[in-house]
Amino acid sequence: MTVVASSSKDVPPVLANGIKPTAGLRRYTLLLLLSMNILSFMDRQLPAILMPSIRKELMLSDSQIAFVMGLSFVLFYASVGLFLGRLADKFPRRIIISSCITLWSAMTALTGLATSFSHIALARFGVGFGEAGLSPSSQSLISDLYPAKRRTTALAVYALGIPLGGLCAFFIGGWLNEAVGWRATFLIMGVPGLILGALAFFTLRETVRGQADGMTMGEKPPPLREVFKAYWTARSYRFCVFATGFSGFTYGAVTHWAPSFLSRSYDMHSFAIGSWMAPAIGIGGGIGTLLGGRIVDKLRQRDLRWIGWVPAIALACCIVPVAVAFGQNNVYLSIVMLFVPVILAPMHLAPFSSIVQGIGNARMRGTGAAMSLLITTLIGSGIGSQLIGLVSDLLKPGYGEESLRYALLILVPTGATITALLFALGARSLPADLRRASAAP
Repeated sequence: MTVVASSSKDVPPVLANGIKPTAGLRRYTLLLLLSMNILSFMDRQLPAILMPSIRKELMLSDSQIAFVMGLSFVLFYASVGLFLGRLADKFPRRIIISSCITLWSAMTALTGLATSFSHIALARFGVGFGEAGLSPSSQSLISDLYPAKRRTTALAVYALGIPLGGLCAFFIGGWLNEAVGWRATFLIMGVPGLILGALAFFTLRETVRGQADGMTMGEKPPPLREVFKAYWTARSYRFCVFATGFSGFTYGAVTHWAPSFLSRSYDMHSFAIGSWMAPAIGIGGGIGTLLGGRIVDKLRQRDLRWIGWVPAIALACCIVPVAVAFGQNNVYLSIVMLFVPVILAPMHLAPFSSIVQGIGNARMRGTGAAMSLLITTLIGSGIGSQLIGLVSDLLKPGYGEESLRYALLILVPTGATITALLFALGARSLPADLRRASAAP
């Protein structure tokens, strides 16, 4: 690999055909990638709102529910993510994106045909396989379209797909479940991805990699060991990648398990749950995601450590509210308190993406993002969700349907505490790590 640095770090991005991208093209690309990220998290979170109905029909335990919502998705998401990230660093990203969205949309539709725990788990494997290719390719493409000083905000806009996907999943999913049942809901939700996949294939434009960072890159991405070394030798990255995993555990516990908690502890039906969770996740989470990006873009000019401090403060503010939400018996107070982590926890998304894109050069960003997603998703959506299900099943003989409440009460505040500490520790070495990465040949 050859890397030639230019004299300036503020170089306008260039498309593969040598033409500078217009502001309109940047906005269109970002909007299209955001739409696909919305659909990704919509399909990812759809089982949460439908789970009470699925559990009743298929007779699932909490451990099996946790596997369907977490590990069945994460195992393939994590295992193929690095491979697809490598492809994103080597081949046209539009092809990877369009192929992946078509695959996971088809598997979402097939979930509606499941007749057993094993069938629904296999379908979720397929969803995880397809979704693994979206963010590494998308984040790499966005980073080549936007200069460093605007990159965190652009990545924050892309990250809006997480709360907006949750909004759509809970509101539309809850409504469709009441109207046509959970099986038809999955079938219907598989259709939009086929349309977006075609748009991605025909309209996304490739960029010159690294141009926005003032460097030109060779044709081949660096070896995997070189990518791993570049990230893992950065002390801040080690702390922040695990912090992001535990933050995902905190946020995922609310988005994945809150519907089941409200259904069992307060006897709420799916449409009522979706009606309050949709705006909470979509609007509240969207505000938090954008705020995280905007605040960091402003404060990093004074001190780069704010990239880690902002998420640390946000997650620290979640500890007491989640304990109150699961620790008392007033449904309205529970709902209000659950708003807090929904708003604050996503504030880590854009800052961490900025760290990943800042530490790696342009030819390793797709792989770096995939490696990061592997670790964070495995901790947050995989191990974390499975642990909640296991603890709930262990407590069930003594607490019955309230076992889930106590599992959440024990584990979620713990996850938020660990997250805040790790981000604070990672912030200490961020300036040195980012300067070292910027100066690297």
